[in-house]
Amino acid sequence: MKCVQHRIPCLLSCLVLALALLGFVPGTARAAYILSPNSAPVNVRVNPGVDQGLLRTAKTGTEVTVLEPGDEWTKILIGGQEGYVLTDYLTETDPLSDDPVDDGKRYVISPNSAPVNVRREPSTSSESIMQVVTGTEVEVIEPGDEWTEIEVDGEDGYILTDFLSEEDPYAPENEDDSIRYVRSPNSAPVNFREQPSTRGKLIAQLVTGTEVTLLDETGEWSRVMLGDQMGYIFTEYLTRTQQTTYTSAVYAYVVSPNGGDVRVRYGAGTTYHVMTTVQPGTEVQVLAVQSGWARVRFDDKEGYIDVNYLSISEGF
Repeated sequence: MKCVQHRIPCLLSCLVLALALLGFVPGTARAAYILSPNSAPVNVRVNPGVDQGLLRTAKTGTEVTVLEPGDEWTKILIGGQEGYVLTDYLTETDPLSDDPVDDGKRYVISPNSAPVNVRREPSTSSESIMQVVTGTEVEVIEPGDEWTEIEVDGEDGYILTDFLSEEDPYAPENEDDSIRYVRSPNSAPVNFREQPSTRGKLIAQLVTGTEVTLLDETGEWSRVMLGDQMGYIFTEYLTRTQQTTYTSAVYAYVVSPNGGDVRVRYGAGTTYHVMTTVQPGTEVQVLAVQSGWARVRFDDKEGYIDVNYLSISEGF
């Protein structure tokens, strides 16, 4: 009996030692790093699940402490807060430990959502060649501490370095597998109906790139959510890949539920400054759709309008 009593602690000690060698010590936290597959910030959530509250975001290379690893979600400690992140977005090696290859691409970031000047010379007193909005992709020719020489739309110029970022602010972060994007094979608008039938009441016509949430598929039809509106779209007109450019022109008319003028903004969101307003009935060319906002062209201007204020014109 005495021998057995001595052997049990021995066996437990051996087991703990073996687990330690494998890196699985119960209750022992370990360091890890955020690794985003598309360089966009990664969501850290209050509880495990893409529908749970957002605690904060974290960039690639951010060091965290793993509290409870999991197959899909891992509980972490970040900045003194506990939260959950998709396990696929964690790595044990620092992704920024070695200098990555710089492809020279940068994206414009405006601190106040206003357009940013690209100047002919590196000085605020120099002539402005053009103005670019947040999210515009540029090519770095010569970086600098205060000014960076860039190429944009075939022209060389200078922009304040503080207004450039390596990360695309509009890069899609599709961690939810239910996200789909409308894709039209001929650039024509796609019908969004109340019932899964070509005779179903038409709710709206959606342009290529419109984001929807897939609820389920029933044969050739898919039941989706567009904002808070549920309806049906042909399954073949949905894709997992976001497309924000068009092979041919798509036009729409501005509509207003109260008959008032509609705001055109410098960027895709209500936080961006208002560029101008347009009257209901104004025809615009739709250049792209992004997160519920359409980038449109009218009167030699380009800006963003909430897609709820656009109606696709007949014949396109």
